[in-house]
Amino acid sequence: MRKAFIFLIAILILIFVPLSLSALELKQGRLKLILHEKTGRFSLYYLEDVRTNRYSPLFLDQDPRTTYLSILVNNKVYRMGETSGFTEKLEKTNSGARFIWESSFLRVTQAFSFISSANSPLSNGISIDIGVTNISEQNLSVGVRYLVDTNLGEKGNSHFETDTLSQITNEREFIKPRIPKYILSRSANAANPGLQIMTAAPGVTKPDRIVLSNWKRLNDNSWTYDVNTTRNFNQLPYSINDSAVALFYNPVPVKKGDKLLVSFPVGAFTNEGFALQGESSRGEIEQLFDKTVTQSSSMPQDIELAVQTDLIAVRDLIARINSKIENGEEITKAEIGVLYQVIQELKARKLRYESR
Repeated sequence: MRKAFIFLIAILILIFVPLSLSALELKQGRLKLILHEKTGRFSLYYLEDVRTNRYSPLFLDQDPRTTYLSILVNNKVYRMGETSGFTEKLEKTNSGARFIWESSFLRVTQAFSFISSANSPLSNGISIDIGVTNISEQNLSVGVRYLVDTNLGEKGNSHFETDTLSQITNEREFIKPRIPKYILSRSANAANPGLQIMTAAPGVTKPDRIVLSNWKRLNDNSWTYDVNTTRNFNQLPYSINDSAVALFYNPVPVKKGDKLLVSFPVGAFTNEGFALQGESSRGEIEQLFDKTVTQSSSMPQDIELAVQTDLIAVRDLIARINSKIENGEEITKAEIGVLYQVIQELKARKLRYESR
C-alpha cells in the first residue's frame, strides 16, 4: 500500500514540478512564511499575482522584530527571542515549523501551520499555536501577550476594522466577553485583501483583552496599558501613523508539568474568516480534492493563470502526502483512490490546456 502511495507521488511530480522549500522559508497555497532563526520572529507574505509569483507582506516586514510574543510569569515579562536565560531552537514539523524556547523553569513553543478558509482552494492563512509548559518545581502564574505590528491599514483612512466596526482611527480596546470576531488591517492595494487576525471563532482562544494603539506605546509598556480613545496612532515626535494590535491572555495558574495553550489564526482577509475546528472529518487529501477537482469549473479563459493555480494546488497536495509519510500515518484505500482521480483530472486539464 505504501509503495503504491509513493508511486502516485512520482507520477504527480512528473506532471507538475513542485516548488522547492527551504529550511526557514515555507510556501503553501497563496502564503509564504519566513522564520528568522536568530531573532525568533517571522514574516508572512500573500501571493498577490500568481502569474508573476509576486508576494506582498501581510504585516510590517522591514523589521520583523516588531511583532513578537511575550510571556508573563509571576509578574515578570519575558520577550521571546530577546530575553536571556532561554535557549532557542527552530525546527520543521509535519504541518509547518515551530520555535522552541526553554529556560530552567519554562518551555515555550510557537508553532505555525498552514490553513485555508472555508471557500478557498489554497492555503490563505496560518494557525499560530503557543504552548507554555511549567517545567519548574513549583506552581506558576502565566499570561500571554502577542503584539502584531500592522501596516496595511496605515496607507488608507482607516487603520482597523472588525466584523461590526469600520474606520477605526483612534485607540480602542475590547474586553471579554465583548471580543470581535476578527481584527482587520485592510490593504489599500486591491490585489492584497489585508491582514485578518481571528479572535473569536471555533477553536480560537479568545483573548481577554485586545488593544489597538500606536506601536511604540504598546512596545514601551510590556504588559499594563491604559487606553485613551481620544488618541490617534501617533506618538510624537518620532512614531507617526504607526498602529499595532496587542492580544492579551490574562495570567492563570499553571501547575508543575502542566501546559497553557493559546491558538489563533492569521491570514489574508476573507468574509468567512478562519476556524481551527469544525472542519469535515474527512482527511485533508479528500478535502483538497473537493476544492481543486470536484469544484473545478469549465475551461478557464486565462490558461496561464489556471496552470499556475494548478501548480500551487499540486504543490500543496504533495506537501500533505509527504507529511503523512514522514509522520508514519496509515494510507487508506480511499485516499489512494482519490489520488488516482486527481492524477486523471490533472492529465485531462493538461490536454485541454495544450489544445488551446
